[in-house]
Amino acid sequence: MYKVKNLIYLKLLLGALFLKYNLLLAAPVLFENAYHYQQKKQFTKAIQSYRNFLNKSPQHFQALINVSYLEYTSGNQDQAIADLEHALKIRPFSIEANYNLGLVLKLSGQLHLSTTYFEAITKIRKNHSDSYLQLMDLFDKLKLPDQAIKYALILEKQNPAEWKYLIIISRLLRKYKNYSESERVMWKVLQYASGNLELNYEYGGLLDEMGNRIESAIAQYRNVLYLDPNHHDAHYKLALNLEKLKKWKEAETQYHLLVKKDPQYAKAWVQLAHLARLKNNNKECLDYLERAITANPMEISAYENKAMIYVDDEKYDLAAHQFHLISNFKPNYEKAYLFKGWLYQKLEKYQLAIYEYKKALSYYPDSLNSNLAIADLYYQLKNHPLAVTHYEKVMEFDPHKREVAYRLADSYLILNRLDRAKYYIDRVAKGIAEDERKKSLEIEIKRLPSSDVTME
Repeated sequence: MYKVKNLIYLKLLLGALFLKYNLLLAAPVLFENAYHYQQKKQFTKAIQSYRNFLNKSPQHFQALINVSYLEYTSGNQDQAIADLEHALKIRPFSIEANYNLGLVLKLSGQLHLSTTYFEAITKIRKNHSDSYLQLMDLFDKLKLPDQAIKYALILEKQNPAEWKYLIIISRLLRKYKNYSESERVMWKVLQYASGNLELNYEYGGLLDEMGNRIESAIAQYRNVLYLDPNHHDAHYKLALNLEKLKKWKEAETQYHLLVKKDPQYAKAWVQLAHLARLKNNNKECLDYLERAITANPMEISAYENKAMIYVDDEKYDLAAHQFHLISNFKPNYEKAYLFKGWLYQKLEKYQLAIYEYKKALSYYPDSLNSNLAIADLYYQLKNHPLAVTHYEKVMEFDPHKREVAYRLADSYLILNRLDRAKYYIDRVAKGIAEDERKKSLEIEIKRLPSSDVTME
């Protein structure tokens, strides 16, 4: 009897060993099949083959990495994350697994969590540049500029001669108005890419944006034109900066040279009109604006400048027409409706003015300017119920507008809403008191003795 039992156990053991041996033989074949389907871009079959393989070898790191990529590209983000987390349990210090998981989380919008995996890589390998680049981008997206800049400067230190990294760093610094650092990095970029036309133009734009580097910006735009005499945007920016220095004649010459090269450069015609207006030559100004509109019928600034000339001549109906033309091709342009409303008020066409303000509000119901404009008109027309509706909206955006608080108090008194009237009267009084307190403090400060102490 014992011999029979032992024989049965032996058969079971041999059966188990045979099964395990067959699985070990089958597993590499399944992995190879999966990889073959992946290479052929037959993702559904590849995923299924990897799953079959992982059922037999659940701890196979590379299979988890591969299938996570396929799951993500197939839209299964949650499964991709689960596979990568499994892979990290097997190899917690794997740069590939940490990087991929960080990337999938970033692409799926889990930005904060994503940073932890890229930061983990920087502890494993301190010079992993792509992780610092990802961290810089993530903290930028999270609106944490100090952190973004911190990683940008580490990336620069690690890659002092890699201009493709440096240009990204310079742009980030520029975005956060850290102009001196942005310029320093951009200057390094140009040492490695001095002949790159667009980077030279971008450097001109940076100098331009700094505000106090106009001469340097002009020199840089001249450098761009040396590299490419037909770079019309650089030519335009050159002339614009000459205007900033009040070199009117030189600017005018440059604009004329530009429109001679490219008669369709509408903005240059607009600037010529501006210069003509400075000379009080409205006829020439209108001629240039017509040329701008011919060059580009959707050049908003041309219509706006025409309107301002008509306003100066008190031709309000013609001015309003220019803004109507803008509304025709850009119906969501709030400024056009506000100006039309203001012009119709000048013409005492109040219903048309209300119509225009309402059009602006239909696009931007929370706009401070539009709510204030229509509220002021309703107040002027003594329509106090509607005036308070829009004034209240204004106070939501800017609670310190004392004139609005005064008008709300007045309107609520007329409407016999004494509680609301008192509330806004108190607001006005508080504002006046604060002003008086500031004035008295300023007087007291001026009376204080100076403390010019010298140390020897």
